[in-house]
Amino acid sequence: MSLKAASVRQAAQAILEGEVIAYPTEAVWGLGADPFQRTAVEKILDLKSRPMHKGLILISGQAEHFLPYLEPLEQSLIDRFFSVTYELPF
Repeated sequence: MSLKAASVRQAAQAILEGEVIAYPTEAVWGLGADPFQRTAVEKILDLKSRPMHKGLILISGQAEHFLPYLEPLEQSLIDRFFSVTYELPF
């Protein structure tokens, strides 16, 4: 197994266990955790010294991952969410 594959497996295991991971982005390091584990989200908020009411950003490679958060919305808003497309500048 490559070092990269081992690192990904280690990060995935940490997330499953409710831990927070750090990962590189274009300019800064991001913090990641399972958004369905309250204690993991609280760890991120604590690390960032951020109050819960300010929320956090969720990212995913698939729009369907956001369905649990969209379900309380009106269907027209859910449809609008899925109709938006983004084109990369390159």
